[in-house]
Amino acid sequence: MNVKDLDSRAVLTIEETAELLERSRWVVYRAVRAGELPSLRLGRRLLIPTASLRKLLGIDAESSSHRPASLVEGSSTLAVSTLEADK
Repeated sequence: MNVKDLDSRAVLTIEETAELLERSRWVVYRAVRAGELPSLRLGRRLLIPTASLRKLLGIDAESSSHRPASLVEGSSTLAVSTLEADK
């Protein structure tokens, strides 16, 4: 899973989101529970909308071929403390 895949998908699983963010599933679940990462529940499945993820990471749809600066610099509002804690 990479940033380019966000253009072709409407939602990602928790596992795919964790892989994209290079974090554990537990960190992603914790960010969802804390309200730091938007999510959808379909039955028992928890899904992350790619549009929300793109916006949160500062990636626009046309230029998603690069790695977002927010991940590199650690300036994203996406639970920096949550994501960095388990790094």
